Amino acid sequence: MVVYNADDSDNLMEALKANLAGAKEIFQRASRGSKHLVQTIDSGTLSGAAYKAGKQIFVSYVDPLVQKLSLAVEDIENDLGAYRSADAEIRQVDTHIDGERVRQQRDATNRLIDSLQGRISTERQTLRSLIESPLWYG
Repeated sequence: MVVYNADDSDNLMEALKANLAGAKEIFQRASRGSKHLVQTIDSGTLSGAAYKAGKQIFVSYVDPLVQKLSLAVEDIENDLGAYRSADAEIRQVDTHIDGERVRQQRDATNRLIDSLQGRISTERQTLRSLIESPLWYG
């Protein structure tokens, strides 16, 4: 059963917004730190085989990973925007949508339709019987 609750939706959006902002900040700082480390090694301030190997790890693995994660955060932000739009549309329709109640109403309507179709079929058969009956032709 799905029950829409505007307060829960607000809490979800705000928590996700805060988490995304925190993630963006972390990835921006990681990117700046990685660039600073690479620049420092390139400048000669830090030198040696270990530093060059470390630089290669950052250039080959860390930076691309941080970029991919940053793009993933942007994708989630876009999804959050789409969710906000859908949420606004739902709020215009109703503040409380109960999926189970909607299903129950649909099922009751379908049972009523089935009952009416059965009744129509029975009435047609009765009418045919009357029309085809010898009493009809008198």
